[in-house]
Amino acid sequence: MTIPEICVETLAKALKDREYILLDVRTEEEHEVGNLPCVHIPLHQLMFKLDELDKNKPIAVICRAGGRSAQAVALLKEAGFENVVNVKGGFKAWCDKIDPSFKVG
Repeated sequence: MTIPEICVETLAKALKDREYILLDVRTEEEHEVGNLPCVHIPLHQLMFKLDELDKNKPIAVICRAGGRSAQAVALLKEAGFENVVNVKGGFKAWCDKIDPSFKVG
């Protein structure tokens, strides 16, 4: 399965325009250190909380560096979510390219 991706620059604009729901699949500890306005469901809980997400809205999935979010995109696609993308480079890329005031955690 090919995992569709979105770069943080495109995501930043899309979030301003409210084009995507941002789903953060990092751990509680990582999320507390630094986070964006998002739905937070750690990856290990995601399959039990699919009903908390709207299948009709585009979802961008983020983690620390892109690995766990790619797993989450695959899981969501298998569960019938069609418009889901992985944030390339994750929160690290966001901190590097969009907002260096955030801490990666």
